[in-house]
Amino acid sequence: GNNSGQLGNNRNNSGTNLPTQVGSLSDGKYIKIAAGWYHSLGIKDDGSLWAWGHNGAGQVGDGSFINKQVPILIDAGNHGKWIAISAGESFSIGIKEDSSLWAWGANDLGQTSGGRSNVPVMIDDGYCLPWKAIDAGRHHALGVKIDGSVWAWGSNAFGQTGSGLPNNSMTPYMIPELSYMQQIILTAGKEHSMVTGIKQPTQLPGKKSRNEYIEQCI
Repeated sequence: GNNSGQLGNNRNNSGTNLPTQVGSLSDGKYIKIAAGWYHSLGIKDDGSLWAWGHNGAGQVGDGSFINKQVPILIDAGNHGKWIAISAGESFSIGIKEDSSLWAWGANDLGQTSGGRSNVPVMIDDGYCLPWKAIDAGRHHALGVKIDGSVWAWGSNAFGQTGSGLPNNSMTPYMIPELSYMQQIILTAGKEHSMVTGIKQPTQLPGKKSRNEYIEQCI
């Protein structure tokens, strides 16, 4: 389907049942991509972020709420290049090379950890620990920090944030049962989450403690 421009081929409502190249290789190679319900994201080899498709909640991130039929460059100011992206139903999240976490789009269930925004906004969870990996589900998201802690936020209607509480998580919540994990792989589904890794009883020798990261950041 291409009813919102999610194929990025500048042919609204004109789908295709064959693979179609988006843009030209002369414009730079995509090294990472992510697909939401009706929008798409891509990071090029120069670290720039591009987005296209449905934009009713600002999930494209270009400062408007207008659908985009072709990839458009998303400017998030400072903090360097983009290194990771993920797309939910109507929101987007990303990590920049300084390990900061950014989000934009719908926030009715806490999925961007702030007010609805049509441009990328940095998420400040108050812990100042670098982010390592992320994944977006339909209305919730998961993240891993450099110390091996696993975090979740957004809709919790089916317990998908792992907080043990009935409420949505409007800010990132650290899941204590998954602290100090190593070799973590995580994925967020429509209404559930999965995490695998090696559980460590305590912090690994030679690794900075959570307090040391916080002190370094202040």
